[in-house]
Amino acid sequence: MLKVRDAIAGLTEDVAKVRAGTGQISSSSQQPSPGIDQMTQGAWQMEKVIQTTAATAAERAAADRWARIPPLRESRVMRHTTPVEESERKETIMHGCLWAVALATVVALGGGQTAWAQLAATQTPAQGAPSTQATSAEPTVTWSAGATFTSIFVWRGFVVADAPSVQPSASMKIGNITATSWVNLIANGASRGWSEHDLIIDYTREAGAWTLSAGYTCYYFPTAETGRVSHEFYAGAAFSAPLNPSIRVYRDVTVGDGTYVSSGVSQALPLGDSKWSATPAVTLGYNNHLYVTGSGWSDLNLGVTLARPAGSHVDVAGSFNYSQSLHTEWFPSRAYFGVTVTVH
Repeated sequence: MLKVRDAIAGLTEDVAKVRAGTGQISSSSQQPSPGIDQMTQGAWQMEKVIQTTAATAAERAAADRWARIPPLRESRVMRHTTPVEESERKETIMHGCLWAVALATVVALGGGQTAWAQLAATQTPAQGAPSTQATSAEPTVTWSAGATFTSIFVWRGFVVADAPSVQPSASMKIGNITATSWVNLIANGASRGWSEHDLIIDYTREAGAWTLSAGYTCYYFPTAETGRVSHEFYAGAAFSAPLNPSIRVYRDVTVGDGTYVSSGVSQALPLGDSKWSATPAVTLGYNNHLYVTGSGWSDLNLGVTLARPAGSHVDVAGSFNYSQSLHTEWFPSRAYFGVTVTVH
């Protein structure tokens, strides 16, 4: 590289001398000869060649320097992320960390329940004293997995995907705590592919005729340009009686930044002596600024589910639903159906 620069420097000096000489000759003569013009043009051409050669040599030297850098370092140095890309990267990392923390929490709480039950079972009353300690059953650990095929993806009245979708899920339950991973995959259309991944942590317990529940949902939208992660908390109650009335309140504290209230009734009806059962259900929703401007009754969902066990560990269910929009400027009314297979 040093030899090339020395040669270029020498040629540059020669060109400068030639141009200076031609300038002196031209100023002393009123009519420059054709030979002097040719010398001037030759000097300019030589200067252009020298400049091109110098640029090419510099580019090759720079390429040689980058070639010596390891690929990982090159990717860090050469690629400058935009603020949006940096935000998306942080949201993705945060989503993964939330997954790890949530699963660790479920395992820890389940282990704590197990240890407490074992401790209570091993404690015995003093000799001759009546036993007042009830023996608690050890919390069981159960797993389940399934998938739903739906004609379109409707969520709280919103038509999230106006195309067939596949929604696989997996759950782990320890005692009263359940951790669920749920994914939506759009089967076709312009938005085909993975569109949503939810992490749900639920705590449910029985209190007489009541079933009380509370939980947390982390929504992850991998294809969203902004706001890929949103957090929601909920609490609800259901009463064991004819029509099984229930109510649940959801509060999104991030992207949605709103509240949704769902109340409904449902009743499972056996179909004769067969293993099939039909469960009609009616759900009414109230939306307060959740992904919309304003508040009001948002949707009325009418549906029926036909279910049948396909074995000791497999259940199959089919459903048909009609979502009636009560706020047409928010979303339209749509009918849709689905089939769900669950392994437990």
